Amino acid sequence: MRNEVNFVNSLTNSGFQWINLINPTHQEVEAMCKEHDLEFETVITALDEEERSRVQIEDNFTMIIVDVPVSYESDTYYSTVPLGIVKTDKLLLTLCTQELSVFSKRLKTQTKSINGHIYQILYTISIQYLGYLRVIERKSSQVERALRQTPQNEDLIEMLDLQKSLVYMSSSLRSNQIVLERLVKLEKSDTPEAEMLEDVIIENKQAIDMSKIYGNILNSNLNVFETIISNNLNMVMKFLTVVSVIIAVPTVVSSFWGMNVPVPFQENQYGFLIVTIISIIITGLAGVYINKKENRRYKRK
Repeated sequence: MRNEVNFVNSLTNSGFQWINLINPTHQEVEAMCKEHDLEFETVITALDEEERSRVQIEDNFTMIIVDVPVSYESDTYYSTVPLGIVKTDKLLLTLCTQELSVFSKRLKTQTKSINGHIYQILYTISIQYLGYLRVIERKSSQVERALRQTPQNEDLIEMLDLQKSLVYMSSSLRSNQIVLERLVKLEKSDTPEAEMLEDVIIENKQAIDMSKIYGNILNSNLNVFETIISNNLNMVMKFLTVVSVIIAVPTVVSSFWGMNVPVPFQENQYGFLIVTIISIIITGLAGVYINKKENRRYKRK
């Protein structure tokens, strides 16, 4: 367990304590809950990677769970992890299975209320979503250019990873939006905190719109490249079929002269040469016929 002292300047005179737990054990969370009179079964759910975003109000504390974007595998794959935010009158507790860069960012404005600090964290998360989405869009454009030049399996796999990342982020953003709308109902209107929360909602909606746009573009690109690959495969198969048909012509001709019955030119000393020439002529005529047929098809198009 690690306790972070970020936002220390803002928290010094705020009258409450902020504790940030990074990948704590169950025993450490249980000890923290006992110390601050929190319900362990509720707080520990924030460490479940499949936990959905929500707002849960208990007798002596309120728990907020939101999804935060993270990157994996040298910034080639992006996903989200749940962040738990527990607040009481004198305590702000955050816990997550990973160390989040969102806590290393500066607060947008100075505020002394605990709700204000929570909304600052949520605002930073929304801004981080926008940043990751822009990175995904740039990488998608790079992969698209690479696929236009020389399609490689690695580029297609990277495109699929980006598509999967957008699916995770889009789902998490929608879940976070539900949490923000619930917080609006709980927050008093005409307060600085309410204005801060409105800013968070605006940024989160922008991130949702961006994820939809980038997702649609990425899906259309994947469909186009799948069609191109399928078309190239069809062209290769067609070429091989034509070659096999042309090669079959001399095989058929030679098979006639391989029968154990009297055949033309069997007594002629130039019989082999004559049969070879006949095979070449028939093969050439077959090739010319197939070529003319293809040219007519292209002219019709």
